[in-house]
Amino acid sequence: MHVIVERVKPPVLVVHGGAGSWKRVFDDPDYPYTLSDIGKLIRLSLEEGYRELKANGAVRGVISAVKVLEDSGMLNAGLGSALNLLGEAEMDAGIMASNGLIGAVGAVKYPRNPIELAYIVAKETDHIVLVGNGADMLAKSHGLPERTHPPDHVVKRYNRLMSELRQGKTTTLRWKRIRELALRYGLLGDTVGAVALDTNNTLASASSTGGIWLKHPGRLGDTPIPGAGFYANNKAAATATGFGEVIVKSMASKTLVDLVSQGLSLEEACKKTIIKAEEIGGKRVIGIIAVTVEGEVCLAYDTEGMPSGYIHGGGIRVIEI
Repeated sequence: MHVIVERVKPPVLVVHGGAGSWKRVFDDPDYPYTLSDIGKLIRLSLEEGYRELKANGAVRGVISAVKVLEDSGMLNAGLGSALNLLGEAEMDAGIMASNGLIGAVGAVKYPRNPIELAYIVAKETDHIVLVGNGADMLAKSHGLPERTHPPDHVVKRYNRLMSELRQGKTTTLRWKRIRELALRYGLLGDTVGAVALDTNNTLASASSTGGIWLKHPGRLGDTPIPGAGFYANNKAAATATGFGEVIVKSMASKTLVDLVSQGLSLEEACKKTIIKAEEIGGKRVIGIIAVTVEGEVCLAYDTEGMPSGYIHGGGIRVIEI
């Protein structure tokens, strides 16, 4: 388990690019990016998000940071989303803030930036979660940009994995074995997320993902489920990444925020949250980032790595993996 904790002066923004088998990702011959590329992307997300955070508050700050990651094509969100068994990108996103804002979308195919659609759900509808065609209809009606074709490396990886499946070279895709398949091929992770605290003491959490590779069409993971992939109250905000089903069962983000609200230190809350997830799903299943209203940040994970970082008035720190 890796845990980084620091107290800083608000405003502060924390981002992650996914907890998972990053060494396997970089070993993929079709993946064109390097560790340095991912580090530069995390830095760009932090810088862009922080500018928006200072100008327009925590909610717009986390949206801006996540959009940079969605637009990059490098990570499993937005343009770079993993493909399901049919070769389609079905994306999830969610956002929540201590001011009562909450919205999420699941299994959407149309928007370039699902996190913006989640925000529209929160601001413009009476609902909390919209999925599938109905959510895509909302995106079109609000003029959101359409997602373009996936990057070449995403298409090549899908074709290779499907070819190996047809030849019987991989673990069966029965759902009870999906974790073994995911660990073998480095398919977990790459969910992106951000948490922030602004100078008005507003806390916000945002998350976006393409889900797990070769998932069954229509599958929702933790990302669009409040309390699982994202959560915020007036004490803390958190967002999780990793094996979605385990994160849902452990309600990881709400677990962490509740522990902080009960008086536990952020470091202990992060550790207990990871332990709870491991008791349900085994090792190497989760990463989580969080920020408290006092300005304490935490980045924690039990996987090979979690590209992440945080920025505040005193500087910026990037953890490449």
